[in-house]
Amino acid sequence: MLSGKNDFPTLLLDAVKKHKVISIIGLSKNVSKTTSLNHVIKLLKDKHTIGITSIGRDGEPYDAITQLPKPKIIVENGTIFATAEDSLKNSDIKNELMETTDFTTPLGTINIYKALSKGYVELAGPSMNKQLKNLCNDMRKIGCDVIFIDGAFDRRSFATPLISDAT
Repeated sequence: MLSGKNDFPTLLLDAVKKHKVISIIGLSKNVSKTTSLNHVIKLLKDKHTIGITSIGRDGEPYDAITQLPKPKIIVENGTIFATAEDSLKNSDIKNELMETTDFTTPLGTINIYKALSKGYVELAGPSMNKQLKNLCNDMRKIGCDVIFIDGAFDRRSFATPLISDAT
């Protein structure tokens, strides 16, 4: 158990001071990547402008492969997020379109939005590293202090130092 200056919130705040793009990875399905993202958002919501996206699809009600229920991604008012147009339709938050991109997925064009209310979002981000890097750069320009990339079990290449500062 961590305590004192080594508790998780303190370690997380220290990491955010040093790293601006952080990948959340796991080596298999259902290992709490999205649950970890939700916890991080809750801890940082009042301290930083948070940006989130995904290397795949996250926050949908059921896993496309296993059909098991999945956790929703809960964002706070002011969170910046990047997702595909059809995934935004599956979200329950009020939002403001901040920037459009030319990155497309089977779920539509990926755009950058700002949450205007608390609620859940479904994320569908780019599958190509070059697009992900450009997307993170655009989110930083919009004003994100830190960006979290929710990972997919079969894709770890996005955790490269060319995109992420930390995992």
